[in-house]
Amino acid sequence: MHIADRGRREALVLFALLATAVLVFGVVTVVTGDEEPDQTFAAPILESMPTAPEMRWTADAGSLFGNEFRDAGVVVPAADDDVVIVQATQTAIGKPSALQALDPDTGRPLWDTPRIGWDDGCALSGDGQLACTRRVRVDGAVATRVSFLDPRTGTEETTALIRTAGSVTTLTGVGDGFLVETNDIKNVVIPEELSASGPPKVEYRLEVVDDPPDRQMTITKFDSQGHQPGRPSHLSIRRDRSSPMPATCSP
Repeated sequence: MHIADRGRREALVLFALLATAVLVFGVVTVVTGDEEPDQTFAAPILESMPTAPEMRWTADAGSLFGNEFRDAGVVVPAADDDVVIVQATQTAIGKPSALQALDPDTGRPLWDTPRIGWDDGCALSGDGQLACTRRVRVDGAVATRVSFLDPRTGTEETTALIRTAGSVTTLTGVGDGFLVETNDIKNVVIPEELSASGPPKVEYRLEVVDDPPDRQMTITKFDSQGHQPGRPSHLSIRRDRSSPMPATCSP
């Protein structure tokens, strides 16, 4: 599209109905003055649903995980057409989190018992397999443990260990497999090492340094069965010298 001369009106017409909506494909037309449309673009627009959605079912942390979790927060870290993975996290220090899989149509728990532990994040692969990560200490260093689970039963089928000391982890389902990103951040806390009897002392510190160190990132690929089809990829991210180092947290 060319820049119009002075005095020529240009209008970009976008249609969006802001209501309870679903995504459909429409056409956006660019019109310049009184000229005929010179370009059209296929673009999504919003159209209202014929009827408002109705609540299918509800579930709370207490009913899914027991009275101990009645005040826990609940999130859905992963879901597909066959299963909804629900995670409950308690606000009290030293208390474990919990996982359960639900039938998306009925809300009925699929696992005989919830999985109780320090699971950081979970993801589903394209072929419907489940993986979750947690921080563990191995030989005195913090590492990332990846558990590969049967989403229908909660059974842990295999595990893998990523030895990136002091790591913070991101887990993503990609195709029929997973990508695990680990970062060598210092002073990472292992939740199960915190005492529930008394809150730990937490120190936040912001420092500006002249020559910040590179940040090492490791990306590890797994297939949906927990096999690692290659060596991890290592990336070094250089920080801007004028940027402050991140705050650190230590118990």
